[in-house]
Amino acid sequence: MDITNKKILVCDDSVLARKQLIDAVNEVSSGATFLEAKNGAEAVDVYKKENQNLYLWILLCLKKMALRLSKK
Repeated sequence: MDITNKKILVCDDSVLARKQLIDAVNEVSSGATFLEAKNGAEAVDVYKKENQNLYLWILLCLKKMALRLSKK
């Protein structure tokens, strides 16, 4: 898949997890600009600024959100 000149938002609270995902995507394709967010709120802010140009939004922090919701 050609992702040249595309923007990809990667969200996770772990810097290592974000880096690993970006590295994995770069192994199969290149040329994308990666935007990073450390939590869902930050990801939404980035999305609001970039939504016209955002190609893919990858959220890895959903597990924690689901756990919080299940406690309510």
